[in-house]
Amino acid sequence: MHHEFREDIPLPPAEVYAYFRTPRDWTRLYGSFGDVENRGNGWYAVPLKRSPIPLVARITEDVPGQRVAWVFRGTWKGQGEVNFEPGETGTLVTGFEAITIPCLLGLGPIIERRLLEAPFQAIWDSGWRRLRRLADTGSLLEARPADTSARLRPSPRFKAFFDAPKWFYGHGLGWMLGKRFMALSHTGRRSGLERTTVLEVAVYHKDTREMVVASAFGPKADWYLNIKAKPAHKVQVGRREFIPEQRLLEPEEARSVAKEFCRKHRVEARAAIPMFVAMGGAEKGEFTDPVDLLASLPMVAFRPA
Repeated sequence: MHHEFREDIPLPPAEVYAYFRTPRDWTRLYGSFGDVENRGNGWYAVPLKRSPIPLVARITEDVPGQRVAWVFRGTWKGQGEVNFEPGETGTLVTGFEAITIPCLLGLGPIIERRLLEAPFQAIWDSGWRRLRRLADTGSLLEARPADTSARLRPSPRFKAFFDAPKWFYGHGLGWMLGKRFMALSHTGRRSGLERTTVLEVAVYHKDTREMVVASAFGPKADWYLNIKAKPAHKVQVGRREFIPEQRLLEPEEARSVAKEFCRKHRVEARAAIPMFVAMGGAEKGEFTDPVDLLASLPMVAFRPA
């Protein structure tokens, strides 16, 4: 596989360079990668979520703000480079990446063309999209929900799906949902009226009785903006009610919650990406791992005061 690119990114060269400096930095930009393992002597193993075989890479040339080059060893062999040039509106990014699988012998080019080119192309494309959103929003992690919240409006069938738990609470049957859902009472930031939103509990910590929820519609969801303006005043879980303390999760903790949710609720995790794509909350190919998708959502923890 040989992939060449030429992209105009509306960010300074030094800022774009920071996401390519080492294989560890790649994971901040490309959602397809998992946790990076340091194998010593400058080599890093970068897992691919859809492959049991990681990319083992080492930086061979690093000119800060100008150029980064790397090589691969092991099952995946090859090299790549990326160059950063100041442009009229930001940075012109050029370069290439060439990867092959020598152990496949004569079948390698066929398998690469039919099975691997599209996924690797999608990885690069997702990185360019995220850098452009970073330029628009000022935050790489919050860029996706901030960008999609304005357009993410559920169709009638999705609205019925999301409103189903609210029906249970509205008819006094919230206890049937156990600790998987909670009813959050909050005050409208403009109207001053009491509002109630039923939210899925991503993670429940029994020892602290803390519940973590995610804003599926991003940081512009009404309930999320309301509790940022004025803290929520009641949480109901089944038949139990309490006055909550709340805190907004930092990105690292949000990612940990996303991992735990995907581990405990595998069916929902597998459905997350197709559902967000169908609703317009993510572009096809933007996410390949539900952990990356869920970790990008704003999260809030509530516990009894």
